[in-house]
Amino acid sequence: GELKLSVNPDRAAVFVDNQFLGHVNEFQGIGKAMLLTPGKHQVRLALPGYLPFETVVDLHANQKMKLETDLVKGSITEAGALVSQK
Repeated sequence: GELKLSVNPDRAAVFVDNQFLGHVNEFQGIGKAMLLTPGKHQVRLALPGYLPFETVVDLHANQKMKLETDLVKGSITEAGALVSQK
């Protein structure tokens, strides 16, 4: 399957299944996408000064998917506080 990214800021690091693949700007725009095997994959976007973004994508063979998000400014300690308040 093919996963395209549309993320702000585009310098965030991209991890798939806990493996670093590059930065968002390498998988964003015309003719740019990451190729993933069919099945479920954990995607994590991280950038210092922003809260990490995590999701799971479930790709089928030859499927094209686009992941769009804006990272939220903050720190990991703030994210922990947000989680504990819920």
